Amino acid sequence: MVGHVHLMSTIYEDIHEIIASFGMNILVAIGFIIDYLEQKKQTMGTEKKKVGRPRKEKEPVITVYNPMERDLMKAETVNKLKDEVIADLETRLDEAYKEQEDMLKEVDKWVFQVIHHCAEVESKTGRITLHDVDYCVDLIKRIMKHKFESKSE
Repeated sequence: MVGHVHLMSTIYEDIHEIIASFGMNILVAIGFIIDYLEQKKQTMGTEKKKVGRPRKEKEPVITVYNPMERDLMKAETVNKLKDEVIADLETRLDEAYKEQEDMLKEVDKWVFQVIHHCAEVESKTGRITLHDVDYCVDLIKRIMKHKFESKSE
C-alpha cells in the first residue's frame, strides 16, 4: 500500500484523491476480513470431507522389544490369516460340491429324456441315426450351459 500511495502522490497533486484512495483500500481490506471471518465461522462446526476411497482400518501397532514375543505375535497373525483362508476355501469347496450335485442331477434327468427320445424315434422310424444322437447330446449341452452359466452370474 505504501508503494501505491507513493506512485499516486507523484501522479496526483490533489490530496482529496489520495485520501479517497486510502478510503477505498481500507474498504477492500475490511471486506476481506469480513469474508475471512464468515468462512471461518462456517467451517468451524463441519468436518473435512475425505476424498478418495475409504481406508481400511489398521490394527494397532504394538511395539515388542522381546524378539521371541515378536516372533510369537507374527506366528499368531500368520495362523489367523491361514485359518481365514482355509475357512474361505472350505466354504467355496462346499458350494462347488453342491453345484456339482445339482449339475449331475440335471444331466441325469436330460440323459433319461434322450434315451426316451431315441427309443421313440426308433419305434416310429425303425432306426436311430448318428444325427439323432448328436442332436440330443448337443441339446443337453445347450440346456446345461444355459442353466448353469446364468446361475453363476
